[in-house]
Order: sequence, then structure tokens, then C-alpha cells
Amino acid sequence: MKKIASERIEKLFLLASEALKSGDAGAAKRYASSMKRISEHYKIRLPRRIKVSVCSGCGVPLIPGINCTVRAVQSKSYISYKCLACGSENHIRYKPLPARKTTKTRRS
Repeated sequence: MKKIASERIEKLFLLASEALKSGDAGAAKRYASSMKRISEHYKIRLPRRIKVSVCSGCGVPLIPGINCTVRAVQSKSYISYKCLACGSENHIRYKPLPARKTTKTRRS
């Protein structure tokens, strides 16, 4: 049963993204709320990629360039997604890459 619910969540996320791209924010919000209800009912976690890309304020899927802005804050090592509809921000931490060591070349 949980496998079917997980597949349904994936399908609803795709439908919500497509609805938002076509301009129907209301349908996208309904699809996203259905995803959340299914995950709560069957006690399964939303996949990380879905959880990160849904606005915590208004519940609409975040699509960069359409309804959110994305920026990297290097000083604090996170990426910020700001929803243009409600103004809330989601921060996603990342580990910075270690600094590269440069090798000196010998001149003769």
C-alpha cells in the first residue's frame, strides 16, 4: 500500500508542477495539499527533492524562474529559495567543497 501511495505522491508532484507552469496556481496548490495528506495518512515521508521544492508558507511547488528566486549564500553554506507568492524562504544547507591545492611549477 505504501508503494502505491509513494507512486501517487510522485504523480501528484508532476501534475502540480505542470499546472503551475500552465498558470493554474490553484490546481497546483490542491495537488500539493493532496500529496501532504497522502503522506500523513500512510505515514510515509515525502522524498527530499519534493519536500524541498514545495513552499512551506503557501504550499505551492517552487519552480525557479516561474514563482521563486534562487540564490546561494556562500558565507553560511546554504541555498535560499524565496517564494514570490508569499515571500517565505526555504534554506537548504550544503557542504562546501574543500579548497583546491595549487601546485607550483618550477621555472628553469
